[in-house]
Amino acid sequence: MAKLENILEVYRNIEESLNKRMTEFKKQLKTTTNETTKTSVDRLATEFKEFKSSVWNVLSLLKSLTTNLAAQIDEVDSQSRRNVLLFGGIDEAKGENLISTVLSTVHVLMDLPQIQPSAIQHCHRLGTSSNNRPRPILVRFNDMSTKQMIWSNKKKLKSTSNGH
Repeated sequence: MAKLENILEVYRNIEESLNKRMTEFKKQLKTTTNETTKTSVDRLATEFKEFKSSVWNVLSLLKSLTTNLAAQIDEVDSQSRRNVLLFGGIDEAKGENLISTVLSTVHVLMDLPQIQPSAIQHCHRLGTSSNNRPRPILVRFNDMSTKQMIWSNKKKLKSTSNGH
C-alpha cells in the first residue's frame, strides 16, 4: 500500500514542476510577443504542446493514484467488516448486557452452545432508540470461523418470533 507521505511528496513534486514550467512559459510568451519572429512563435508552440502533454500525463498519474487509494480504502473497509454480523429483531432492555443477549440468542435459538463470550470482540446497537422496533445489534467476532458458524445457522432464526 502506498504511504500517504509518498503520495504527498509526488503531489508536491508535480505541483513544483508545473509551477516552474508555467513560469518559464509566461516569460517566453512575454519575450515572444516583443520579438515577432516566426521561429520564436513556432518554438513556443512546440513547447506549449510538450507542456500540455506533460500536464495530461500528470493528471493521468494523479487519477491513477486516486483510483489506487480508493481501491485500498475499499479493501480496508471490507476487511474491517469481515468478522461482523448484524442481529435484528432482538428486544431491547434498559441496562442490557449485549454480549449476554447475543449469546443467549446464539445458544438457545440457533443451537450453538459452544460459542463463548471470548468469541465476541465487540457489540453495540445501531441507531437511536425507538419505541416502534428494537435497534439491530452489530457484533464483531474475533475470528471468521465463529462468524461463519453463526451465519450458516441463521435459518434456525426464521421459525422464531425473536429473529429475522
